[in-house]
Amino acid sequence: MPTVFENLLSPPHPRLNPYLKNPNLFPPITPPSQPPHLGFRCFTIPDPKFSQFQLPPSIFQSLSQSLQSRKRQWRRICVETDKAGGKGVNLVGRIEKLEEDLKSSVTIIRVLSRQLEKLGVRFRAAAFAQKNSETTRALAAQEDILEKELKEIQNVLLAMQEQQQKQLELILAIAKSGKLF
Repeated sequence: MPTVFENLLSPPHPRLNPYLKNPNLFPPITPPSQPPHLGFRCFTIPDPKFSQFQLPPSIFQSLSQSLQSRKRQWRRICVETDKAGGKGVNLVGRIEKLEEDLKSSVTIIRVLSRQLEKLGVRFRAAAFAQKNSETTRALAAQEDILEKELKEIQNVLLAMQEQQQKQLELILAIAKSGKLF
């Protein structure tokens, strides 16, 4: 018998719905006056065997196709590939590894966010220092300009003092000469 039908013949898991354990427990869909009859299954048989079912072949084809697709999906989810070095279902191990990876990713993100905060503080401090240095340069340039203006004013004042000195000497010379006459 193909492996596709193994699940159909194996007993259901004990935690499954009780209706799946015993098909006779299904509530009737039709009114009680009519005998229970649901298309493919006959519930009048207390323990139906697989050979007693009369199903069309298309049901088996669709069932086998769905089982194959489910099998592929479970392989993608659970089974490690041959390239990884192992065969078999290791879902718990993979979930634990995923949790560890997630924890390490969270830790890495926390560290990176702290570093980003520190870089933000450094960036703001660097911007403030740059602004201060630009202000200092502007003040130094203004100081140079003011020193030049102050030297020019001093030169003008010295020239005015010399002029006043000459005028005073001239006045004194005129006053001396006026007394002499």
